[in-house]
Amino acid sequence: MNYTGEKCVLCEQVFNDGDDVVVCPECGAPHHRECYKKNGNCAAAALHGSGTKWKRMNAPEPRVISGELTICPVCRTANKTGNQRCVKCGNPLVSEEPKNTPEGSEEFSPFTQTAEFLGIDPEEDIGGATVRELSQFVDSNTIYYIPLFKRFKELGSKLSLNLLCFVFPPIYFANRRMWGWAMITAVIMVLLAIPAAISYMINESMRQGFSFLTAGLTSFIYDNRQLLNNIIEVCNIGNLVTRLSMCLFCNYMYMRFAVRNLKKLKQRTRRTVLSQETVAAAGGLRPLNSLLILLIMGAMAYAALFGTALLLEVCFNLSRMSV
Repeated sequence: MNYTGEKCVLCEQVFNDGDDVVVCPECGAPHHRECYKKNGNCAAAALHGSGTKWKRMNAPEPRVISGELTICPVCRTANKTGNQRCVKCGNPLVSEEPKNTPEGSEEFSPFTQTAEFLGIDPEEDIGGATVRELSQFVDSNTIYYIPLFKRFKELGSKLSLNLLCFVFPPIYFANRRMWGWAMITAVIMVLLAIPAAISYMINESMRQGFSFLTAGLTSFIYDNRQLLNNIIEVCNIGNLVTRLSMCLFCNYMYMRFAVRNLKKLKQRTRRTVLSQETVAAAGGLRPLNSLLILLIMGAMAYAALFGTALLLEVCFNLSRMSV
């Protein structure tokens, strides 16, 4: 949002190009960042609770050039004539007739631009991508992620809570198209579950009379079941630590993933401003990925279980031969 030419509601100085402007999320009043910090809150607090929004002094109209391009009055970006909104800042390029409003009483509300961004400037940079771009990339549940991303930037924090990622990290990462972390957490969880799976299979084989391992190896493991139980406890602790770590850091990891992908898109397309369609195609949710990661984990578990059983048989036979 461009506030050049408007006045800070606290010091009443005119904003110049490059000024650091903070917008009140409740009434939309603009302040110099230092003024806002000095005052401790919005200088237009009298507007709060009344439903009244800050009014722009100047309401410039879009300017048409050669009948083909329309210059946005807010960010000065050239748009194709006929566009309803600016491709960069989203400002309406087609003026609407006021309804039942006396002439000259139309007010400007920054919520036409920032409501979907929870009062955050959509052009604010977060690590190399704008709030608008990140919102389009996240697509779903932006009301949860965008304030978190802003907090990560301002406080330098990396910690937050994500219960879905605690319950099943691979599904969360696959659903958000973070395949690297989806595969890493899937491998870790499968490997940590192997001792418990072997214990279960041995108990079932002894109870139902089928052969999972050779009789000699089964007897050896059963005789040393306390050691196996200790290994299972260690793996359970490792599983819990993995889940807690992902729960605490996954939102920060997702922000880094989103910013990195947006930067790559800009480099690949050689554009500084990405279209919403391009960003949405690269991000968002992919529910089918959840099913896919479950199938992958099933195949991993099958291979890991029988691979471990084969390795145990080989080691057991070698130990008997060496005795």
